[in-house]
Amino acid sequence: MPVIAPFQGLRYDPKRIKSLALVVTPPYDIISPRQQNQLYRRHPYNFIRVVYGKKRSRDRPGNDVYSRACADLKKWMRLGVLKRDDRPGVYPYEQEYRINGKSHRRIGVIALVSLDSLVYPHEHTFGGPKKDRLELMKAVNASLDPIFGLVPDANSRYQQFLRRACRNRKPAVSFEVDGVRHRLWRITDPAWIRQLAKRLGSKELVIADGHHRFEAAKTYRDERRKAGSGDGRDAPYNFVMFYLSAAGADEPGLLPTHRLVSVRPPARMEIEWLRPGISEKRLEGQAKVVYTHDLKEACEQLLSGRAQAVVAMPPPKLKEVLAHALAGRRMPRKTTYFYPKLLSGLIGYSFGG
Repeated sequence: MPVIAPFQGLRYDPKRIKSLALVVTPPYDIISPRQQNQLYRRHPYNFIRVVYGKKRSRDRPGNDVYSRACADLKKWMRLGVLKRDDRPGVYPYEQEYRINGKSHRRIGVIALVSLDSLVYPHEHTFGGPKKDRLELMKAVNASLDPIFGLVPDANSRYQQFLRRACRNRKPAVSFEVDGVRHRLWRITDPAWIRQLAKRLGSKELVIADGHHRFEAAKTYRDERRKAGSGDGRDAPYNFVMFYLSAAGADEPGLLPTHRLVSVRPPARMEIEWLRPGISEKRLEGQAKVVYTHDLKEACEQLLSGRAQAVVAMPPPKLKEVLAHALAGRRMPRKTTYFYPKLLSGLIGYSFGG
């Protein structure tokens, strides 16, 4: 049951940035080196420089990718490229997209969630990305992009509540990037926010994407508490941004994540490794495993010889993901792929200072 709060979102100033499509990025963990270079070239204020900057051979503690992210964030705020909203609010967010020739709309609301709330993860995580996101959070003193959360909504009442609120309001932001239409509203009405909190207070919250960032946020909170900050339960670092998405009976954008397997010389891979139920951890010990949601790309890699095997995964079902999470079980890493992804650079949450 999430405990939510409004916040003063950190957003690009539309007077300075004419099109958000030029400055937003996909989540850091799906960006290839080639795409990273493209985003760097797209705009000097592209958020890639903050959320997933380039590493340099001469990097050292205090002068590295994290310190550069902090410097850029502070500079952009000082120049007014990024501005904090004048009053606390919550941010309904809709994504309109197409899959298999059909149009779909996903809606939720971006708000702060207390890290003391009961939140259910659904996947195992990696140590490296958690450490990376923690170091970035320490450097920038902010939650840079929302964690994607699922709020079970089989009767669609939560979804209808959000759509009614947005129906007669003009979006603060509306733009299209990579075939997906993004709309963001801002609501500061305390009475409506209390209604939202009441509705969510009886719901479970399951993480769809952002497990590493969520665990990093909890570690950061614990470190601040251990250091004796003495700021109390309402301290900014006790909260993290969440996109609280209405999860109905189905989720059209829930796609499978396939495995591309490349043998590491001089090891040999026996075909029985690929039998149903094989331990992926054991497989990773013998071979390099790369993940993709694009089966066509996976097959091309196989035919070209860059991969020796493709493990094609069936699309998971939303009810299975929710059932595993709510039962306290975690699925294997990279089991799910939620499309479309949330954008980095759309909104941020600064802890202050």
